[in-house]
Amino acid sequence: MTWKFAPRDADHRLWPWLVRGLWALFVFTVVRNAWLCDDAYIYLRSVMQLWSGHGPVWNAGWRVQAFTSPLWYALLAASRIFLTDDYIRTLLLSGLLIAFVWHRWQRALASPQQQALLLAAWLVSNGFMDYTTSGLETPLAYAVLSGFLLAYLRQQGDVLRGWPRLNIWAGLVSLTRLDLLILIAPAWFTAARRVWLQDRKTWWRGVWLAAALAGLWYGFALVYYGSPLPNPAYAKLFHGLPRRVVLAQGGRYWIGQALLDPATLLIGLVAGLALAFGRDPRGRALATGAGLYALYLTWIGGDFMAGRFVAFAYLWLVAGALILGLQPQRGHPWVVGLALTILGLYAWLFPHTPVNSPWDYEVSPDFYLQWGVGDERGRYFRYTSLLTYLVWRTQPDAPPFFPPYAWSQMGYEFRASPEPIAVVDSVGMFGYWAGPDKMVLDQWALTDPFLARLPDADGRLWRPGHYERNLPAGYLESLRTGENRLVDPTLRALYDLTVWATRAPLFEAERWMHLPAWWFARAPNP
Repeated sequence: MTWKFAPRDADHRLWPWLVRGLWALFVFTVVRNAWLCDDAYIYLRSVMQLWSGHGPVWNAGWRVQAFTSPLWYALLAASRIFLTDDYIRTLLLSGLLIAFVWHRWQRALASPQQQALLLAAWLVSNGFMDYTTSGLETPLAYAVLSGFLLAYLRQQGDVLRGWPRLNIWAGLVSLTRLDLLILIAPAWFTAARRVWLQDRKTWWRGVWLAAALAGLWYGFALVYYGSPLPNPAYAKLFHGLPRRVVLAQGGRYWIGQALLDPATLLIGLVAGLALAFGRDPRGRALATGAGLYALYLTWIGGDFMAGRFVAFAYLWLVAGALILGLQPQRGHPWVVGLALTILGLYAWLFPHTPVNSPWDYEVSPDFYLQWGVGDERGRYFRYTSLLTYLVWRTQPDAPPFFPPYAWSQMGYEFRASPEPIAVVDSVGMFGYWAGPDKMVLDQWALTDPFLARLPDADGRLWRPGHYERNLPAGYLESLRTGENRLVDPTLRALYDLTVWATRAPLFEAERWMHLPAWWFARAPNP
């Protein structure tokens, strides 16, 4: 029997109006809080390089994948045909994707009470709302995760018919962020087992469909960049710090999350428990995926942006719980009303929520020093918000660069300088305004394939995902002259491998002989 969503509740005509009101508030909040983070400009500089004829790279002549989401990069690059304003185009794409996400869930959640609860849960979550914009791939991740989740939940009856659709969404998830495969893995394997037991030919057709979709990019990345993994993955994995140090930071990450955004963790936990202990085995698969993803975040030490990765699991758990576990009954509308009242009070009274966030919101970065995780929107919003952008556009004496931030100004000035190479620790805005012809080196190694394989400089000045590297003797001279001037013999060999992978002709036989060694090459700890 085909599984269907809950029937509509026609007895309470005020509920649809409440949903419309919450959606209007949601849209207003998204627009009012719209912003771009520094990392968004890594994508935009890479798009600039493509449109300048240099390819999807960070520095011209150096085949390096500096971005982590191929699908988000493709959308940003392709949409430039229609709109060249990078700032507005990025926010517009984010808005369209968020509208698509709501459209899917509005259709899936047949009860207006469920729709109201979903919108309210989104509105009170700093993590979810902060990254509806920001210029990162988050709204795209919301869209593909929603597509996968709905395809999975609709497989209850005819699993064979829905198997190809599920794999298409899985392939899109892999092109959005590879680590999201951890979140969807239990659900995918649950569905895969059912299909395998019924029809193995159909199983293989679905798997090959997902593999072909993902292989289009990762095969290209292997040939072009020399590795299917983006460079930031190497920079974040080859840091050389003891695992106990990283795990300790993973624990602090969750404490920092709880202090900055308690509603997201609490609501996500309630939804996860409802799924884990519910009667539907599909709910347990969803909860298991979220649990594995939480363990993964702990294992890697979390992230320096509060809420960014947690928001993926939050969407996953809340939407899944509303469909499988928390369906309001017709005779108890007061339960939903009470929940909405509590969420509304939290949204207005908690010191910082998306609803009551001020127009000139700004926070001190001191929180980073204690917990290694911080309010990224609060750090940049005052300078990169949509309102600031509109004011900048209308002022005749405004600076020629946006955002009006020190890194933008430094990059703009460097663009006009005779110096060909700059070494900075925050490369997004700086690299964007430096222009496509300048070489910009990143001490965190997110955009540098050689430094990414070096260990952290001293184990002191690091945040999750950001590990400072020292520039070894002779490195800058090597880049300026095109000759290997490194002093250390081990680093000389590593640099040669990097040149073979990222600068040698794509199909030169000797390059392909060196690539396997380069995939795992890393400098030892001093």
